[in-house]
Amino acid sequence: MHLCHTKQPSLKSFIQYIPHNAINKQKWDDCIQKAYNSLPYAYSWYLNIATQNQWDALVLDDYTAVMPLPYKRKFRIYYIYSPFFIQQLGIFSEKEITKKLSQSFLIAIPKHFRYVDTFFNSHMKMLDDSHAQVNTRVNYVLSLNKPYELLHKAYNKNAKRNIKKAKKNNLRLVQNIAPSVVSSTLQTVLGQRLPYTNKDYARLYELMKTTLSKKLGQIWGIYSENGLLLGVNFFLFHQHRIINLISVNTAVGRTQGATFLIHNHLIEKYANTATIFDFEGSMIPSIAKFYQSFGAVNMPYYHYQKNALPKYLRWLKK
Repeated sequence: MHLCHTKQPSLKSFIQYIPHNAINKQKWDDCIQKAYNSLPYAYSWYLNIATQNQWDALVLDDYTAVMPLPYKRKFRIYYIYSPFFIQQLGIFSEKEITKKLSQSFLIAIPKHFRYVDTFFNSHMKMLDDSHAQVNTRVNYVLSLNKPYELLHKAYNKNAKRNIKKAKKNNLRLVQNIAPSVVSSTLQTVLGQRLPYTNKDYARLYELMKTTLSKKLGQIWGIYSENGLLLGVNFFLFHQHRIINLISVNTAVGRTQGATFLIHNHLIEKYANTATIFDFEGSMIPSIAKFYQSFGAVNMPYYHYQKNALPKYLRWLKK
C-alpha cells in the first residue's frame, strides 16, 4: 500500500492511496453515508457498476474522508475521468471540507495518473493552481422546505402554463416503469445525440435495476390519454435528495407538457419537507431554462483538469 503523507492539521493524519481490491467497502460506504455532502454516486456499489470496477481511492486516516479515483488506461497511460451517470465526485467527509483538506487530497493523487479530467462536488474548496484548469459548472437545485402553494407561486409563467396543459390533456403518471423502457426510449429519442455505447446502456440498465432493488430509485412514465408513452424519468432518492438522473421527453411529449407534469408531481408530493430536488445541470441553455422555470437556483460544482502527459502527447489531447 502506498502512503501519500500530506500536511494535515494533525501530524498523525495521512492520506493513503488504496487500489480498488484493497478498499474496505464497508468502511467506505459508512463514510459516504455519514458525509455531510453525501451523494449516491460515491457508494462503492454505484462506482463498481459505473466504472466496471475501475476505480481506486484516496482515504484519510481510517476512512474519515475519501475521494474515489475512476480511471481508464489508453496507450499505457492511466488517467482519471468522469464516468457516465455520475455528475460529481471529489472529497466526501463527515466534517467540513477545508481548503487545506482539498489541497492535500489533490496533491495526494498519484503521479502515475498523467491526466485528470473530472468533476468535483460543490463542497470542495478549489484553489488557484497554475498546473490545473478549474471551471464551474451549473447545477440547479430546489429546496422543498415550503408549502406547495409557495413553491408553485415561484414557478414562472411557462411552467404553470405547461402543467395546466398536461392536466387538460389528461396525461397520466405511471410509477414502476421497467428499466428497459428507459433505455429503449433514451436510445430512440436521443440516441444519435448521445455518446453512449451499448456497454454504457448496459451499465445504465444495471444501475437502474440495482437502485430499484435497494429502494433508492424510482422510474416514472408519462402517458397520453390514449396510452402513448410521452416521456420517462429515472430519479435517484438519497437521504433528503431527489436526483433527476435521466429525463427523456418525446416530440409529442414536449408539446403536451409531459416533463413539467412529473417534476411538478414530485415537488408537490415532497413539499414542506427537508428534501432537495436536484435537477442535475445543465450547461445547455434550453435545459437550464426549464429547470429555472420551477424556481431552482444554481449550486455550482467544479470541472477539474490537469495535464501531466508527456510533451509529445499533450498536443494530441488538446
